[in-house]
Amino acid sequence: MLAYVARVYYPPGDRRKSHQQLYISDLDGHHRRQLTHGPKDVDEVQWDGSGALVWWDSTYDNRAATYRYTVYESHLRPFRPRLVCRLESDPGTRASGYRRGVSVLDLDSGTWLIHDGHASPVKDAELGTALNAWRNDDGDRWGFGTGRRIDVKLGQEATTVSQGTRSWTLPILSGGLGFYLPDIDRGDTILLLGYLLGAYHSNEDHFYSLDWATGKTTELVGGLGCMDFDVDSPYYAGTSFAGRGLIPYGRGRNVWGAKLYAGDWKTGKRWLVLGGRVYVTSVAVQP
Repeated sequence: MLAYVARVYYPPGDRRKSHQQLYISDLDGHHRRQLTHGPKDVDEVQWDGSGALVWWDSTYDNRAATYRYTVYESHLRPFRPRLVCRLESDPGTRASGYRRGVSVLDLDSGTWLIHDGHASPVKDAELGTALNAWRNDDGDRWGFGTGRRIDVKLGQEATTVSQGTRSWTLPILSGGLGFYLPDIDRGDTILLLGYLLGAYHSNEDHFYSLDWATGKTTELVGGLGCMDFDVDSPYYAGTSFAGRGLIPYGRGRNVWGAKLYAGDWKTGKRWLVLGGRVYVTSVAVQP
């Protein structure tokens, strides 16, 4: 199942204002269900390990010169959103991490784990045990729940990953590494995500596997944005990269647009989940 945030535009000429709402659907796009209907734009959605959804919205407070985040959680049956917490912070990331089944909200003021209706702040020193994969705030050292740590150096055309005396140069785009997946230490294979940092609304994600013993890097999926996938299955989802920009909307007007795709990285198949006049900004594959 997929959860995603999308702005589904009303037809040109319709005076109603569309908003970024929360949706769920099957991997093929069937049985789509809109979960939120309010006037606020949803920012992002993630899955909780208990099968619940976690999402949040944000507004900018001009007087306080900061963002105010409101975090919600709900199971699907029944869908009854409950307030988890309110946070104030700039959106800049101090420390980034990933843990399958636990929602992670990275803010300038700190890192928060959202799980089972609670928001728990995580200190930098605790990131290695709280998250299966994490990086420190200077962005060049990553660690894993197994205790492995690696150093990452970004170049203009490649990325160097090293641990001790072993070092590999990866053909990862110059934007750098986004995050690692949990449970990556399966033998000597590491799954990782690289991204090309472009202009506003134009990051492009590439999903790789790295054999730590040989340094062989294989690109599994590429050319999408906002990618997410379940490490225990071959399925992934993401938004269109080339089409994520301005799309025609009526006479003499353009709006932001991005389609939603899903696929199977083992077979190479990819299919359209949501198209048309839509702007998909966040997607999460259910663990």
